[in-house]
Amino acid sequence: EMINMRDEKMSKSLGNTVTMKAVLDQFPGPAVRFFLLSTHYRKILEFSSEILAESTKGWQRLQKSAGDAISYLWAYGWRNRSTGPGANHGVMAEKARATRAAFEAAMDDDFNTAATTGVLFDLARDVNTAASSLSFDNTPKEEMDGFGVAVSVLAELGDVLGLVRKPRFEPSAMSGRVRPVWAKWTGKTGPLSSNPARDLREMVRELAIMRQNARAAKAWAVADGIRNELQASGIILEDSRSGYRWRPEVGETWRS
Repeated sequence: EMINMRDEKMSKSLGNTVTMKAVLDQFPGPAVRFFLLSTHYRKILEFSSEILAESTKGWQRLQKSAGDAISYLWAYGWRNRSTGPGANHGVMAEKARATRAAFEAAMDDDFNTAATTGVLFDLARDVNTAASSLSFDNTPKEEMDGFGVAVSVLAELGDVLGLVRKPRFEPSAMSGRVRPVWAKWTGKTGPLSSNPARDLREMVRELAIMRQNARAAKAWAVADGIRNELQASGIILEDSRSGYRWRPEVGETWRS
């Protein structure tokens, strides 16, 4: 169908056209893609800067949900696998299967991308809810597997539409930034191993436990200092309902 601007068909004869270059100068490419996909291609698409601004917020929410969840899994050391205690069982694994089925059904229904974006947002909401109670101390492995499968499906299907991109991690750089913080608070200086990702996880684990102990002792200056210095080094340390969790800070994952 046609693209309308202020209830009129966009056309050169009416002088109300907008070039893609002008749009991309103002909005990220994936946000424009999200805008185009959010209406069925057989329906009129109303164009305005205000609508595109809202589409940008929607795409950012989807990308953030996937990006943050992927970083939690990376920090945990989870590997994407089809087998495991919770890969095929549990609430999140079931939500992942239902999402894939609904997504495929919508795509088979005359390429109904408007429905697929709704399906992705439903799964993103469930992923956010599950992440809110995630703990590196107390989450059973089967729950982490189910969470991981759901996040993997969100990233995979989001990538099908070009709306979700997995963040990239640089363990050597992250480990190098965290090491001075770790050395300051633990008093340790020696090397841990030759594996930067393993070192990073071990250093953050030690600092997280130290912070938990400081909070229990009401040593708020120590607890806040550890958290703030980790954040300055690019590591987000958070408290959950049942323990702690952390993740690398995820910035913009799309080139402008």
